[in-house]
Amino acid sequence: MPAASPKNHGFTLMELVMIILLIGIISVAAVAKWPTGMADGAALRELKRGIRYAQHIAMTRYSNDASAWGIFISSNSYTVRPQNESCNATCSDCSASQDFCHRTLLDRSTDIITITDSSIWFNGLGEPLSGAVFPQTISVGSESLTVCPQTGYVMEGNTCP
Repeated sequence: MPAASPKNHGFTLMELVMIILLIGIISVAAVAKWPTGMADGAALRELKRGIRYAQHIAMTRYSNDASAWGIFISSNSYTVRPQNESCNATCSDCSASQDFCHRTLLDRSTDIITITDSSIWFNGLGEPLSGAVFPQTISVGSESLTVCPQTGYVMEGNTCP
């Protein structure tokens, strides 16, 4: 009785090269279709959340003898604080929450936020205080949001309802 021949296990060099080539082609196609601008959209939603938080704080803490609350926006960060206070770099000298003091939106060396007025203040009803240009449109990279007059409604896009 002849001895059983040993079976060959594994892949040939040609099969491995073809698999690596197919994985490379699929990877290139996936990278080409990958969405861009996601960081700008996330920064815009973060700024929208900060404006809504400032409006909420104004409605819960505002009284006739206190100043309005709002948001102060710089080139790539924002601070939610009372109108009559300014905050130092560590925010140890103001009433702003540490979570919303000099909060950086994106780590970029260039300015990413474009805004007409650098601050938006709200009264106890959540309405933007007069003195600023409204509707206030804020651009973050390629995305934008608008703070509407009278209501202080914050929405994505360039127009108010």
